[in-house]
Amino acid sequence: MKFEQTIARIGAGLASMLMLVWLLWPGSISEILQLEPEPLAMFLIAFATWIMTEFKMAETEMDRVECPQLSVNDLRVARELIALQRGRFRDFLRDHEAFQYIDYETVSEIHALLARRGRDELKFQNPSLDLGLARFLSSLEILGVFYAQHTGPEQIGGRLMVAFKPSRIVTDEEYARRLQLSHEADKLSEGAWSALDKLVRSIEVDFPSVLDAPL
Repeated sequence: MKFEQTIARIGAGLASMLMLVWLLWPGSISEILQLEPEPLAMFLIAFATWIMTEFKMAETEMDRVECPQLSVNDLRVARELIALQRGRFRDFLRDHEAFQYIDYETVSEIHALLARRGRDELKFQNPSLDLGLARFLSSLEILGVFYAQHTGPEQIGGRLMVAFKPSRIVTDEEYARRLQLSHEADKLSEGAWSALDKLVRSIEVDFPSVLDAPL
């Protein structure tokens, strides 16, 4: 079907070019050979525009054929991960310093994602994407376990917050210990962010249609 449409389009273009020749040189073919500047320039411009348009349309059709499509499930998961990468997890994994306080809800999102993975609610049908997701969730699980071992939610300003920074006065040794733990948490966050960012970038490159609609 696409081949027939291409042939028809080229035929229509050639017909248009022949019609233009007839309009510019209505007398005979000998007039064309006189190479008058104005009609010749008009014809060359029209011909070049037609050729360039055909090349562009051919490239667009090739892109549509070559661009793989995601299943409904994979599209949903991909868009969810992109939203996390651009929003909450960008702040948490890339920009946040673990020594400082952050909403407990953000940290608890780790456990929510892992639970959904365990119930097979968060997975790609595409094997390559699911492998990338598994790597991200594995690094995220290590980070979540580290937070659970060394921190806990505290009421700060009427909100549940989490940080390696002590909320009360502690000894210098304890302060230094928690600061060192926060540096280790930052490294784990970097690893999780790297895995998520790599996965999202591969989705955006290999499946650009995922961004056709606003997140």
